[in-house]
Amino acid sequence: MLPSHPHKFNDLYEKYGLGAVKNLWLLTVRVRQEGGFLAGVTLSAFNNLPEKILFNCLITFALKGKTKNVLLSMYVLETTQKIPASLDAVWDFMSSPANLKHITPEYMGFEVLTPNLPEKMYPGMMIAYHVTPVLGIKMKWVTEITHVSDHHYFVDEQRHGPYKIWHHEHHLESIPGGVLMRDRVSYLPPFGFLGDLAQSLFIKGQLKEIFDFRTRKVEERFGKMPGA
Repeated sequence: MLPSHPHKFNDLYEKYGLGAVKNLWLLTVRVRQEGGFLAGVTLSAFNNLPEKILFNCLITFALKGKTKNVLLSMYVLETTQKIPASLDAVWDFMSSPANLKHITPEYMGFEVLTPNLPEKMYPGMMIAYHVTPVLGIKMKWVTEITHVSDHHYFVDEQRHGPYKIWHHEHHLESIPGGVLMRDRVSYLPPFGFLGDLAQSLFIKGQLKEIFDFRTRKVEERFGKMPGA
């Protein structure tokens, strides 16, 4: 039976734990990627989760009027970083596929799968890699470099992976004393209200951690802009 009164989100997290929600969302992503190959494993894992966690999430979103609008939710992450280096040096570093692994946290398990990648990105370029964001679940991600304006910007979009939509703009511009790097990521998690819940619980925070890590790695290579 459905519970007569939905728990508030905080009560839900305290009762069942963040790990249970992560497990549910990530396993569902994995089953979609594998075309149902791991369905038996996933159903077994679901049986170990309290059923009320699903019911309470559904009721809470319904009461808040989000059951229709959540599928249209587009999240945006924007970051900026000032770098005390030349535009040539920063562009060469950021536009090289070989450097992706160096600016990604180790816990993500980033592994490039595409062999013989060129030194520079170009429009139409496809890059495949494995990532292991949480719980040791390895996922395949394929991105396409859709736009490149030399020394100005490039755009990568997900073609296969955990998101329903992923569009990442990388912008560089010369400023006094160095370069301003701006990133804008527009993304949409899959699975409706479950994806929206995952965004609140851990996607938003994890993306911030990834970009914070990249900031530190860029500072290690080029230094920190005075006064930044």
